[in-house]
Amino acid sequence: GDRVSVFCRGKGLFVSDGVIVQVLAAPAVVEGGLGMPEGAVKVIYESGSSTKWIPPESFDRELDSIRDWVPQDLIDGGADTWEVVPPPSGNTGLQKQTASTPDCCFAFLFLRRGPQAPKADEESEDDYTVSGLTKQGRGLSGRYLKVGVHNEMPKYKNRKGCIIYFDGYWKLNGKDDVLHWSYGVRGAHGELPPSGAWQPFKFSTEAPLSVQKASDVELFHVSGLAWAGAIGNGRYVEVGSHNDRPFYTNNKGAAIYFDGYWKLNFKGDKLAWQYGNKSASGQEPPFGAWAPHWSHSANTGEPTVRACGNRPQTPLVD
Repeated sequence: GDRVSVFCRGKGLFVSDGVIVQVLAAPAVVEGGLGMPEGAVKVIYESGSSTKWIPPESFDRELDSIRDWVPQDLIDGGADTWEVVPPPSGNTGLQKQTASTPDCCFAFLFLRRGPQAPKADEESEDDYTVSGLTKQGRGLSGRYLKVGVHNEMPKYKNRKGCIIYFDGYWKLNGKDDVLHWSYGVRGAHGELPPSGAWQPFKFSTEAPLSVQKASDVELFHVSGLAWAGAIGNGRYVEVGSHNDRPFYTNNKGAAIYFDGYWKLNFKGDKLAWQYGNKSASGQEPPFGAWAPHWSHSANTGEPTVRACGNRPQTPLVD
């Protein structure tokens, strides 16, 4: 029943509605006479219309967890099944230790953070953001950091492993593969990716996506949250409005919105919140420290909100 993003070869991108429906406890011959090893998983996706078997050696290339896992998830799962250990030097992720039942053999493969997730101090005003995708294509969304050069042009990658690169013109692919692409801008030959609408590959039925330079759209930065609250950290862009004020989200789904005063919610909804500033009713979120909701656990830290880029850092006055 674990939810995952699964790579769809036909579309050349990850789709985010995958569900694991079976895990092999021993080698077996599955549908179509295909032999699969122990630990292989059966995934359904695209609203249940597509199915595929994936062996363990392909997990890193074809699967990714829907959300980041945190140590509390291990505690909730039972100490007899999981053991938390310090990660090796240079790796902020969690490692597999022991699993008491075959049903657990898949879950621990995704108990990792850090190696794929960009850190705040790695972010740059020269990064790019991708948005405007349907549910199936959300794996392409998020912030793209410069990771190298291809064809003498910058190459960018997001936390899911998707890339923006130049090959005749600027293209975007759902995995780190410069031989294929899902979106592009034909005729775009500049030294940097163009901002605006990017069109899908000619055989795709997906809608265009929006590519923007990060410094043009990111307005606020939140820091100081930890553990389960870390999902609220990062840079926020305006994606709509609520109660006659802008509505902001980061690339992990957390939201800043106005409802009587400015609030922050980890899940992106408007019915509950974890942090807020009760003295703030202006048109934009106030800078500085925000206080936790009275019922919220204090072990996730306290957020500090500041402006991104060259925007003034002085507190906003209501």
